Amino acid sequence: MIVQKYGGTSLGTLKKVGHVADHIMATLERYENVLVVVSAMGSSTDELIKNAKKLHPSPPKRELDILVTTGERISMSLLGIALDKRGVRAISLTGSQSGILTDETHGNARIDKILGDRILSSFKTHDVVIVAGFQGVSPKTKDITSLGRGGSDLTAVALAVTLKAQYCEIYTDVDGVYTCDPRVVKSAQLVPRISWERLAKMTWAGICVLHHRAAFLASKYELNLSIKNSRKPNEKGTMLTNVSLEEPVVSAIGFKKQQTLLELKIHKNEKTSAVLSSLPELLWNHDESPHIFQHSELINGVVRMTLVLNESCFKIVSHELEKCHLSSHKSEVEVCKDLASISIVGQGFRQNPKLVQEMTKLIEKDLKFTEYKDTNINYLVSEDVLQTC
Repeated sequence: MIVQKYGGTSLGTLKKVGHVADHIMATLERYENVLVVVSAMGSSTDELIKNAKKLHPSPPKRELDILVTTGERISMSLLGIALDKRGVRAISLTGSQSGILTDETHGNARIDKILGDRILSSFKTHDVVIVAGFQGVSPKTKDITSLGRGGSDLTAVALAVTLKAQYCEIYTDVDGVYTCDPRVVKSAQLVPRISWERLAKMTWAGICVLHHRAAFLASKYELNLSIKNSRKPNEKGTMLTNVSLEEPVVSAIGFKKQQTLLELKIHKNEKTSAVLSSLPELLWNHDESPHIFQHSELINGVVRMTLVLNESCFKIVSHELEKCHLSSHKSEVEVCKDLASISIVGQGFRQNPKLVQEMTKLIEKDLKFTEYKDTNINYLVSEDVLQTC
């Protein structure tokens, strides 16, 4: 079995759906069973969310999940129809029909278990099984849930791991993993081979060629995975492999815009402790990417915490802080907005102080926050500085 995932740009028009169907037919010459995971066509998910917000500025998350997961169901059925026209025995299944069981969090659900029995039984009568990505079902509430933006990658990797597929291919609109976003840095280079761990760190840093949770899952199980351009399916793209001795010190540079630096200095009591301990779980349920946390207790029960958040998460945290009667008008809370994070991903930075010094010199005048680790360095700068780096 092989698992192939096709993103929204690969399925953006009916003509493109036909091209994907042709490629799946070619894949059947090499594999007995092809399990396909699809995203919604083009920007249809964004359009659905936009329409929902025309009716309600903050739509109920349960209803929003039911709405946005329709996009993948449209893709899977159209692809099934295209394959049938070509004489291929195919069947499409939703996330719930595929047995993708999640927790009850709407908007960013975690996969607890994949049954997959319907998929395996379908292969007895079909050559291709198409699964709607980005979605599952909570056995507790019986509600449809979504896995967060980009969650179709996670669906594909989780299915490949659970069903012990020989290979997993992620098809997107770029040739593979680059040293930086090629749409921003024209000199960015394609990385033909990369370790699982390195890719996981790169996706966290903002190199969004693969969903960061999918990258971590692939790393955990050392999944045979490649990332390719759907317009050039026969080219190798980027392959995940074991660590190479020749991997460079600096692998890639990633960035995220619209970040906010929030520094808290709070007197610890029962109410503030409850809010602080609930923040990580609360942020997980509302965001697609991890955050930088620093948490230390100072003298006299004062807690200091530093968070780097995107705009939507900052609003959530601010709301929680108001419950403790804390706000940015008080000295305990300092806020710095309109920032960008720059992450250097690599290895052995502690053994290369001169290299670190050279990188830091480029932006040290505008540096707001720095975090040094042996495998990555994270800088926080004003967003306008990002264009000059």
